[in-house]
Amino acid sequence: MYVLKEFHEEEKFKECLKTHEVLEKIGVSMPKLLAGDPEKLICIEEFVSGLPASDYIMKEELSGCYLEQIKSMSELCEENGIVLNYCPTKYIIHKKELVYTGCEYENLTAENTFEKKGLLYWMHASALVAGIVSGREKVTENE
Repeated sequence: MYVLKEFHEEEKFKECLKTHEVLEKIGVSMPKLLAGDPEKLICIEEFVSGLPASDYIMKEELSGCYLEQIKSMSELCEENGIVLNYCPTKYIIHKKELVYTGCEYENLTAENTFEKKGLLYWMHASALVAGIVSGREKVTENE
């Protein structure tokens, strides 16, 4: 099984390809990129089964081992001068492993370290996730 990601901008397509290349090189767990078509602006990734970390956070069932995993991922990235999108909706729990599904990263700055930015998502995540989920529901209801 696979996931098809379609982009409306060439820049976002290229960003996705670069993200896969960089994160694979440094060892961040993410779906394998199977193909990319620059003419159609699509990427095909392996399908990773599981639920988003945000689902476990909402039920207050997120194990401490996942906090250790996100911390390890952040250390790998920061050693390489980058940071991930730390929003728990960007992570799937697959066979007890945290898998990053985002197509982006940022350059590391003093303000966006895991301790200053990412940890807030995960330590206070139930309130943040509730806002994300309720915001999504409102958009769906108004469409």
